[in-house]
Amino acid sequence: MKTLIKIIILNAFWYAAVYFGPQSNLIEQIIFLISLLLVVANYFIYQVKMPAKKYFMMLIYFLVYGYIQDLALSYYGLVQYPSLFPPYWLLSMYAVFLCYYDDIFLKFRNFSLEVKIVIGMFGGPIAYLGGAKIADLIIPPDAKFWYIVFLAISWGIFFPASLEAYQKME
Repeated sequence: MKTLIKIIILNAFWYAAVYFGPQSNLIEQIIFLISLLLVVANYFIYQVKMPAKKYFMMLIYFLVYGYIQDLALSYYGLVQYPSLFPPYWLLSMYAVFLCYYDDIFLKFRNFSLEVKIVIGMFGGPIAYLGGAKIADLIIPPDAKFWYIVFLAISWGIFFPASLEAYQKME
């Protein structure tokens, strides 16, 4: 039951961040702050087995990877953000994604590398495309194919690598 509540809260946050985040700078900053609070709450409420220092190192890894990926999407003209840099609300998705690893993604650890890659290659682009529609991000029509390819490759690397890094940090 605790895990179900967690899934509902994290998915509600995802939707709220994607829907409300693009509306103003203040809202997106509040959303980013809430994402960090959710990560801290997750650590204590769900009694994450990893030492706090390592857990927050994982948070930094997730945020840096997400920032670089989203910056690259913009740099290559695959998406257009309202400003030069990726918005905070988008970065908040990476912070909250960490909350899935200690229990919900636990079952993926024993999957083969190939299966983890496929999960990342499909899951990442699906989440991004859904979020882009809700947030009204601009994906140029001639770039949509490459946007999906870029995300599939990026998430095909990030998802298995993040699972492995999380497991080694425990």
